[in-house]
Amino acid sequence: MDKHVLVKDSKYEGGYVAFTSVTNHTVIAYGSKPEDVMRKAKEAGASHPMIFFVPEKNMTCCY
Repeated sequence: MDKHVLVKDSKYEGGYVAFTSVTNHTVIAYGSKPEDVMRKAKEAGASHPMIFFVPEKNMTCCY
């Protein structure tokens, strides 16, 4: 796997994940709606969680 890949588990593809910080890539919450993931992450104790969308394999994303 590429060292720049933040989330390596395919079960998160097409959804959102939360980390406690930009340097800690341990998933503390996940789901299909970013607002739900934010709530779950805060309930898990993260004061300023980082929320990311995990694209599906071979998905093209434009930013």
